[in-house]
Amino acid sequence: NTVTVKISIGGLEENSLQSFRATKITLTSSNVMGENSFEDPKKVSPVETRSKKLARTWMLYFTAIFHFI
Repeated sequence: NTVTVKISIGGLEENSLQSFRATKITLTSSNVMGENSFEDPKKVSPVETRSKKLARTWMLYFTAIFHFI
């Protein structure tokens, strides 16, 4: 089950995009139904991915069950 998200940035000059970076934070777990507990507080934990440079458009691919809250 893959969901594709397209993010577009407008209003910036092409030169100014070189000055910015982006960080994607994804909650990950070895079990899709995983949840944190006092015994295992890091079962579901954030993983940061930083871009080397910013582009006008990104395509992000999510391959799991997720909910936006």
